[in-house]
Amino acid sequence: MDFIWSALIAVFLFATTSVMTKYLIAMVGGPYRFLAYQLTVGLTIIWSVFFLFDSTPIDPNLGNPEVVMSLLLSSIFAFGGFVCLMIGFSKGNASVGGIFIASRLIVNIPLAFVFLGEKYPFFVYVLILVTLFGAILVSWDGDLTVKEVFLMKGKGVAWFFLTMVLWGLSNFFIADIGNQLSALEFLAYRQVFLLIAVWLFYPLISPNVDGNSKGVSLSFIRLLLLYIAFTVSAQLLFISSLLQNLTITEGIGAMEGAATFLISLGTAKLLGNSVLNEVMDRRTLLLRIAGVVLSTFGVLAIIFFL
Repeated sequence: MDFIWSALIAVFLFATTSVMTKYLIAMVGGPYRFLAYQLTVGLTIIWSVFFLFDSTPIDPNLGNPEVVMSLLLSSIFAFGGFVCLMIGFSKGNASVGGIFIASRLIVNIPLAFVFLGEKYPFFVYVLILVTLFGAILVSWDGDLTVKEVFLMKGKGVAWFFLTMVLWGLSNFFIADIGNQLSALEFLAYRQVFLLIAVWLFYPLISPNVDGNSKGVSLSFIRLLLLYIAFTVSAQLLFISSLLQNLTITEGIGAMEGAATFLISLGTAKLLGNSVLNEVMDRRTLLLRIAGVVLSTFGVLAIIFFL
């Protein structure tokens, strides 16, 4: 049952980094630029930890084509998810992004049905719709009509939805690897792919999503290092849990949305709302809280009926 505690700690760390991302993107002048910086610094840290705890940098299981294919596919979908998430955070609220990320179990169930032939009670599919409805409700904004809300026209919502789908696919292939790679090995190998991909596509993506560079300040470096420490720890803990039990881990991950929502609002109250831009009026907050409850209930209920 240790994987449950690992997943719970990871959820809190992920929620914290979601809020930190908003500040870091603003400090450096763009979402893709921030992604490139954090993946570059993150590679050094991850591989330093890897060499410290693993005496065999190349796992023999990498000779297995199925392991390599699952690792590659998971990395591709993870990269796409990271790009979409950063763009979503640059446009929308951390609280909204957290809910969509936490709802990605609704992607794994259809995937398991299609690729693994797993069948679930009809009520599970109803709960998928409830979860998605709740996530969309969290994106409610006073400037949007009801139709626009459910067409995902809210700020950053389409990007968050894409992140949910891509990371659901990525986690599906992580679970497919099973115990053939440790969490640390998987994270280290994937980080190499992510670093190559982010700089390979930099000339194509950065000019279209980033603003003018604001340089790299000392305060940015300090916050970035803390961010990477939280992110690497969360990824190690969550991937370790995924490798042991996909469904329960993703169920625990449902709480990430509620945690991000609370941390975002608390930070906006304490430190000011100029960067986070969270909607604070009472009516919208009530609707968003209802969405948080629905989406979290939906995922947890899915776990119960599986």
